[in-house]
Amino acid sequence: MNKAPAPLRADARRNRERILVAAAEVFSECGVDAQMTDIAARAEVGIGTLYRHFSTKEELIYSVVNAWFEDLLIATEEAARIADPAVSFRQFFEAMCLRVANAATLARALHTPFTTMPRPVPAERRVVEIMCELVDRAQVAGTLRRDIVAQDLPPLLATIAEASHDDFYAHRNWQRYMELILDGLCTPTPSELTPRD
Repeated sequence: MNKAPAPLRADARRNRERILVAAAEVFSECGVDAQMTDIAARAEVGIGTLYRHFSTKEELIYSVVNAWFEDLLIATEEAARIADPAVSFRQFFEAMCLRVANAATLARALHTPFTTMPRPVPAERRVVEIMCELVDRAQVAGTLRRDIVAQDLPPLLATIAEASHDDFYAHRNWQRYMELILDGLCTPTPSELTPRD
């Protein structure tokens, strides 16, 4: 049986966290062609330290995305603990929109939305599970239109990502469009939707 990896020492854990933050910044600026040496310099660690934590650039990208989902999972779990289904769903959706907006440049630079990584990251699976539960709860309570499914949410979030960095059309007013989407999701008199394929 494989042993669980030993926990990192405090200094090693801090280095890993600094590398992940720096990598997100550098990938946002330079895309997937970013150099590992530049990431190490931004994190103020040696290149050897970076490679001890992440042996390849692909592993580092995967870890950056997983860290994003781990942060989202914390916010999702907080929303799920709220007893009122309407408040719970709204807090989850707002938390998701905030994180999607903040990471829009990074997702575009990596050429992949965070909802379609080639390998599902562990935290992503749990976020999706809770998202489905929150949708079900809100629909049972009558506070969310019954003709949507959880799979409808990622395309709506893509609108927020676009609005968060599109100066020409949206003027970075993504919160305004989030509120419009929420009103549409929670309207008591919904229009008939085109069926999903």
